[in-house]
Amino acid sequence: MGAAKANLRYITRDDAAEAGNVIARSNGAFLEGTTDDLKIAARSAIDKRAEKHNEAYGVRLADKMMVSLPNDATIEEQREICSNILTAFIADSEAFGIASIHTDKEGNKHAHFLYVDGLETREAAQARRPDAKRVRRAD
Repeated sequence: MGAAKANLRYITRDDAAEAGNVIARSNGAFLEGTTDDLKIAARSAIDKRAEKHNEAYGVRLADKMMVSLPNDATIEEQREICSNILTAFIADSEAFGIASIHTDKEGNKHAHFLYVDGLETREAAQARRPDAKRVRRAD
């Protein structure tokens, strides 16, 4: 849990990610609020995942990735790219994803992503096992 929260602090630090350049998604929607609100939501998702797996040793609480962004893209285009990536990974599931666009280094536009697993939608579970009478939603 400490490593996941440390990564969250690193990717959302004020000197790298300006206001408006942090985007979060869960349950099929983008989350509204300030950067601090989104950080609180991310910490809550990590805590919830840790509670669910408190007996298991070695369970990944969060996954991270970094994506290079086109240097000639505007900040609006960068936000759209990050929104599309979050949508592709999270879709309508109960998973949580946060993207942080870093603008602190000239000529090195990039974004950090942090994902916390969550249950898939009922529709996704049924599509995975269309012939089953009962389907459990998976992470």
